[in-house]
Amino acid sequence: MKKRLLYLFILILSLFILCSCDSEEETETQAPVANANDLLNSFASNETTPNEESGENSSSEQIADSNIPSSSKNNNDSTSKNPTTSKENTTTKENVTTKEQPTTTKKQTATTEQTTTKKPSGGEETTTAPSGNSNGIKWAVSGSTLTISGNGAMSDIPWYDSRSNITKVIIKSGVTNICQNAFADFTALESVEIPATVTSIERKAFYGCTKLKSVTLPSGLTKLGDNAFNGCSSLTGPINIPGAIKTLGNRTFYKCTSLTTITISDGLTSIGDEVFKDCTSFTSLTIPGSLTSLGDNVFKNIPPSTLTVYGPAGSVMQSYALDAYITYVVR
Repeated sequence: MKKRLLYLFILILSLFILCSCDSEEETETQAPVANANDLLNSFASNETTPNEESGENSSSEQIADSNIPSSSKNNNDSTSKNPTTSKENTTTKENVTTKEQPTTTKKQTATTEQTTTKKPSGGEETTTAPSGNSNGIKWAVSGSTLTISGNGAMSDIPWYDSRSNITKVIIKSGVTNICQNAFADFTALESVEIPATVTSIERKAFYGCTKLKSVTLPSGLTKLGDNAFNGCSSLTGPINIPGAIKTLGNRTFYKCTSLTTITISDGLTSIGDEVFKDCTSFTSLTIPGSLTSLGDNVFKNIPPSTLTVYGPAGSVMQSYALDAYITYVVR
């Protein structure tokens, strides 16, 4: 019984001791926990202040930004984000502009110098065609003489830029025509040699050759185009028109104010409009019996008293001359 009581006492004592130990451990444990909580609260208290200040700044910035247009704001954002790119782009653009401007100026200066070099003191640009070959037709300019040779028809006029300097044209045998505008406005041209091989003189071939004094038409010529000698104010004659020509084109000798005499061989049937208009020096015309048709204003502005027409009796020209008070002599 005593032993049981002893064991019981020892057991109660042990329990008491254990309870005392547990109580001390709780006290010691709660103290650090409390200290830890104080530290956490202190840390939280310190962090709250900058957060609140940050919130005020953020709000202030938002209010300030609210007055900026969205496009400007975006531009500012993009600029602040990519300052290096913006700087590089600006530098590149300035370099390109600076480089292109002197290059353009250099080109313009070069062009002006080349143009000036080509012009003589008079200011007019002159281009010469000393020689050439086109479709079998050769030409050469020597001094003031243009020589044309070859076989076949003229198709172009590469010597045209030399027109102000040419005083004489020599066409060699083998050339078969004088093309349109071939010598138009050759204002220095005084004489031309046309070979027997030429069968056609096209329109305006000698238009405006104001110094051309005489011309001999080949017997085989079959065509004399419109305005062929229009404006040849120094052309005097006499001019013989071969019978192979059937029609004188309109205004063939218009304004040939120095022209005096023309003889038309038998074979021609028609004279076009205004062929001799303004030929104020015209004094003599011989026509064939083959003539059957006259155009309008053939002798307009020619004084009737100074002109005499020679032809067969009963021709179409006879009645025309009588109506225009032109002297008609029957042959």
